[in-house]
This record gives sequence, C-alpha cells and structure tokens, in this order.
Amino acid sequence: MSDGGPTTRTILRALGFGFVLLVLGAWLAQTLFPHESPLMSQPAPPLEGRIVAGEGAESEDRVSLESLRGRPVILDFWASWCPPCRASIPILSRLAATHADAGLVTLGVNVEANQTRTFVERAHRALRSGFPTLHDEHYQMQAAYGVESLPTLVLIDRRGVVRRVEVGVPDESDLDAHIRELLAENP
Repeated sequence: MSDGGPTTRTILRALGFGFVLLVLGAWLAQTLFPHESPLMSQPAPPLEGRIVAGEGAESEDRVSLESLRGRPVILDFWASWCPPCRASIPILSRLAATHADAGLVTLGVNVEANQTRTFVERAHRALRSGFPTLHDEHYQMQAAYGVESLPTLVLIDRRGVVRRVEVGVPDESDLDAHIRELLAENP
C-alpha cells in the first residue's frame, strides 16, 4: 500500500507542470498566431438594441449601427464575471472620453443572458463604465459577431466596415493609435 510517497508527489508535480505548459502554450499560440476574424474588412453585421445602462438608459434610447453610419464605432462585448472585461472597461472609458468630441461612439454589449436589466445597470455602474451598454439577452449580437471570448472589441469605420477585432485587454496606446487612424479617415 502506498503512503503518498515520492511516486505520487512526482506524478502530481508532473501533472501540474504539464498543465502550466498547456496554458502557456495556448497563450503563446493566441499571442503569436492570433485568429483573424472572418469579419475583418467586411460590412459590420446589423446591430440594434436598447441602451440599458449609461447615457440614454433612462429614456430607453435605442441605437443601431445604421444610425451611426459616418462615425467610427467600438463595440465592447463584456460580462460582469469576466476579470479581463473588468480590466478593459477603464481603458475603453478613457479612450471614449478622449475621442467622443471627434465623433467616436463606444458601446458596451453585455452578453449575460441570464441576468436582468437591473443587474446589468449595477455592473455597469460598479465598473464605472464611461459609455452606454446594450444587453444581448438572447446572444444574437454575440453570434452575429462571432464572439467566442471575452472581452472582444470590434472597431468599425465610418463606412460600417469592420477594421479590427481584438480579444482580451487592449493595449491602451495601440488601441488609441487605431482609433486615431479611423477618426482621421474621410467618411
């Protein structure tokens, strides 16, 4: 009968090391060979919804990409349980405030179908989001944009064409450069 001696400990260490290598390998693959979205350089799928948190929520404003044509748009697909989403929202809030006067529209898309509007409003406030949020209660927006990981950012140019899809916490200066490029383009 084994007493959990060196053989068991060695196996457990090897399993733990193997798991760490697997996670590191997945991260490196995503970083070195990012999956390019099939949406790149394509017209953005239609998106329409009611603002449930942030500016426009009180009056239950509706927003659609079609109504925003002529303005660059950032869509931020997020969930309250997602730590990278919580890290991403302050970055997006700063960039939204910096570029709003130049015409940038930033919209959050909460993808927690099992939550209420009140829950999304509270999460939005708790995260100090500086831009309006829609609630994708039935995963329609998430499916249309092929969102598989959170957060996912989608940058759409003035003509309604997807110019960038980024998964994870964005690098603020890199994203700022992409936004400035979109803002500099003629409609």
